[in-house]
Amino acid sequence: MIFTLRNAVLHRHKPITARAAISFIASERPTTALKKLANKRPASFAAAEADIAVEDCTTAQSGFAVMRTPVANKGQAFTKEERAAFKLRGLLPVAVTSIELETQRAMMQLRRKSTPLEKYIFLQNMQDTNEDVYYRMLMENTVELLPIVYTPTVGQACQEFSHIYRQTPRGLYISINDIGHVAEILDNWPEKDIRAICFTDGERILGLGDQGANGMGIPVGKLSLYTACAGVPPQMCLPVVLDCGTNNEEYLADPFYIGLRQKRERGQVWRQRAAA
Repeated sequence: MIFTLRNAVLHRHKPITARAAISFIASERPTTALKKLANKRPASFAAAEADIAVEDCTTAQSGFAVMRTPVANKGQAFTKEERAAFKLRGLLPVAVTSIELETQRAMMQLRRKSTPLEKYIFLQNMQDTNEDVYYRMLMENTVELLPIVYTPTVGQACQEFSHIYRQTPRGLYISINDIGHVAEILDNWPEKDIRAICFTDGERILGLGDQGANGMGIPVGKLSLYTACAGVPPQMCLPVVLDCGTNNEEYLADPFYIGLRQKRERGQVWRQRAAA
């Protein structure tokens, strides 16, 4: 079960839905589609990056903090002035590159991966490291990367999600045991101006059956496309998994499974828990 809510405009661009963008690409010759889409979506996310305040970086550890913040990190694209202001001197090789070259290097590294799942993991790592490069990769190479970020590769990623799970929070997990604490959980998410939510209970994922909490790959991938194709700022997007358990015996027996380790609750039992 997937539910999607859209209501956002980046700069003064009118957003298009991810589904419309995907259908558009599928119906057009790739180069033609990308040229037309380029006129409908923003070319950069500089406005979002402008929210990172220089005055917040005042301690000896600030350089590490900036480089470990995906929305702020620019890799070697930090200018000499920025390296001084953010206390990055010595933390980066001396050469200053452009964000365009950083994106080209990331694409070169991705293309050296031998399987779609390896490419998916690489992209997740990039999203956790440098959001600017990540979304530039998607926007400039949509036809090539869409099958990696979303179908069909996201299906395999969901099946392997507990094994490739990364510690960086990419969404909220709300289990049936959290009933009565949902407001608290929502408050734990650092971004407050949320305009696009995609959530799933993981019961039916791309015809693969019950994926439980492993279904998080679907809302994460879908919202990445909302940003890349429709211009929804990533900080306004929130992936959510509603964890009601799972009937997937393989996952219940898997010591690495990240979700609620019990049979899926449904029907009257679920309604009673939800009303508690």
